[in-house]
Amino acid sequence: QSLRHCTSGLASLGNAAGHLIAFYIAATCPPVQQVPACAISTILFMEFLPLLFEVPKDVRHLFKQMKLSSDGHWTWRTLLSSDLAIYVAAIVSPLLFGIIQGSLVAIGLEILFAMSRFAGPGYTHLGRVAGTFDTYDELAVLGSVAEELEGLNIVRFSGPRWFGNCVSTTRVSREKRRATGKVCACIVVDMSMVSFLDETALHHYKREWSQHLGYRIVVTSCCARVRRQLEQAGISGLLGQPPDTFINLHNAVRFAEAHVAEARSPVASSPGAASPGEEMEEEMQIRARRPSKTSAVAGRNDECDGLSPLSLLPPPLLPPPSVAE
Repeated sequence: QSLRHCTSGLASLGNAAGHLIAFYIAATCPPVQQVPACAISTILFMEFLPLLFEVPKDVRHLFKQMKLSSDGHWTWRTLLSSDLAIYVAAIVSPLLFGIIQGSLVAIGLEILFAMSRFAGPGYTHLGRVAGTFDTYDELAVLGSVAEELEGLNIVRFSGPRWFGNCVSTTRVSREKRRATGKVCACIVVDMSMVSFLDETALHHYKREWSQHLGYRIVVTSCCARVRRQLEQAGISGLLGQPPDTFINLHNAVRFAEAHVAEARSPVASSPGAASPGEEMEEEMQIRARRPSKTSAVAGRNDECDGLSPLSLLPPPLLPPPSVAE
């Protein structure tokens, strides 16, 4: 009882070790095995009675937390990935399957429910806060005044990218974007919550982003580890964006807005039109082929080489013929 309300690591370790020693003694010591089962049940009941009084309060608290995390959209995945599901599994499993089997079932369910938090699609949409220049917040959430940017989407990944969520996130986000019918020329991927990418995620994004998607991908807000992974996997060179955009979200958004403006310009949208870089390169080639004034003067000087100075003088003027002639 005294260790239950302690929160230090040593107290938790002592509490767990004490329960394990008690179970071992009850299983191996013959005198303890002769104690009636009703007496052991009474001892266990008195041990866990204070916890039973707190069950209704804990359930209400965990239910409120689940409502806050779901943003009003309840699904089975929201329920199974919440602390409420783990709490209910820990209580119900021993009651249905006994202490030993129920504890094993509860541990297995808790691990499964915990993994479901990170598996599946996990992302949010960001927008620029109204009246600001470089402040961004989530869209369509309580208390947010962010506005969606025209022609581009800002997507923030919620957590590390691994084999359990990278494919599903891409699939679900594309389906929802097609359903909205919004024309998008650029997508800014905010990786501020991504601490690492496993090999499956790196291969997936390299394969998907190398295809012709009809829009450009700009990655930003990457930590040093993620930037190193993207560079070693060849994704950084594939994206072809400035180095500062990998770090700063606002710089990435400005780069994306410039790309959207270029994609919407009449010259860029006309068929067969060259990009500004191609036009500049072509103009430089034309100038290189065109002779300059200096080269023309030098050519004349070369023609004059080898002639005498008298030959360069104008011919003398002859007197006008007389009337008799």
